[in-house]
Amino acid sequence: MNVQQIYNAQFAYFSRPDAVLAKVPVDGMSFGSSCRYRTPEGAGCAVGCFIPPHLYHEDLEGVNCLADRFMPVLEGIGVTGAQERTWLHVSQQLHDALNTLTPRDFLLGLNGLALAQYTHGDAVATTPVPPPEAWNPA
Repeated sequence: MNVQQIYNAQFAYFSRPDAVLAKVPVDGMSFGSSCRYRTPEGAGCAVGCFIPPHLYHEDLEGVNCLADRFMPVLEGIGVTGAQERTWLHVSQQLHDALNTLTPRDFLLGLNGLALAQYTHGDAVATTPVPPPEAWNPA
């Protein structure tokens, strides 16, 4: 799987009408949430959306996707190159940093990452993000 394919899959996943960011409330906090590869409801983050059930286990939570312990998962989903691993890591950081924002915000940020990637010589074709009024039609 190359960076363009990862971007396309992430864009498709977070463009779904039922898309949510993979966050769960943190006990005892009045705001904020904890990022997860997969929520109890099955939502995935920028990396978790690629992990099939047979490769996912609770012990992955809290493990950076570049850690040695995570490499069998990446290999299992066909991510073996350094550029692809870096893209997943950076898009995971974007997802986690958004905290309480929306999937649309993630897609806008993902396009920003793609443009930054392009300026470093690795073209990633982006998909236009619909305007806010088209995102949740009344």
